[in-house]
Amino acid sequence: MTVSVLIPTIPERATLLQRALASVSAQTLRPDEICVAVARPDEPAWSTRDRALRMATSTHIACLDDDDEFLPHHLERCAAHQADTGADMVF
Repeated sequence: MTVSVLIPTIPERATLLQRALASVSAQTLRPDEICVAVARPDEPAWSTRDRALRMATSTHIACLDDDDEFLPHHLERCAAHQADTGADMVF
């Protein structure tokens, strides 16, 4: 299993993005990649998220907003639940 974390952001939230990135770096199950997409002027949120998704090369995707944080075991617990249940979506 490979995991990508997608984080869409806007330039004004640089401090919040750093906090989100720190929470990803603190995961007990380290992601294989972190895909950060910075919104372009007048770009809708869905388009920024789509660009982040297109960067991902892994088999599993985890989404995180720039103003949120993962608890340290988030990815590990999601992966374990997916493995136990075969679920297509876990959050």
